[in-house]
Amino acid sequence: MQLRIALLPLAALLGCQSVVEHRELHEDGTPKSEGRLVGGKQVGPWVHYWPNGQARSRGSYIDDVQTGAWEWFYENGAPRMRGTYTDEHSDGQ
Repeated sequence: MQLRIALLPLAALLGCQSVVEHRELHEDGTPKSEGRLVGGKQVGPWVHYWPNGQARSRGSYIDDVQTGAWEWFYENGAPRMRGTYTDEHSDGQ
């Protein structure tokens, strides 16, 4: 008996969910947030911006839930806080 293994395309592994590079804008056209949506949910690295264009926060999502290391910034771009999300809870410092 011969064993055969077939590799499934990435879309099949993701359950045929749509993958969209998402960019939301403030009213003046500057970026408000950027990241990837998979099946309508935030997934992977995301950046959220202040209206002046400086990063407000930076981190990752899994199925719309913040996860792993995150950084937050003041409106002038100076670091405000760092933290790690585990099971939807933060240990911010």
